[in-house]
Amino acid sequence: MRSTLNNYIVTREELEYYANGVLDRIKTGKLQVKIYKVYPLKDAAEAHRDLEGRKTTGKLLLKI
Repeated sequence: MRSTLNNYIVTREELEYYANGVLDRIKTGKLQVKIYKVYPLKDAAEAHRDLEGRKTTGKLLLKI
């Protein structure tokens, strides 16, 4: 069985507390997020293929 967020976060307030903690750490540079590539929205299929093909390390972003 895979764990899900619902197994750990019960209330909306709890979710916001932890989410804000993560976002604050990103803002201050204490936590760094590796972005593999930013794809234009029209290339969403390519981004999906890259994920399926295990060609990525880090996050993929779709830009509108």
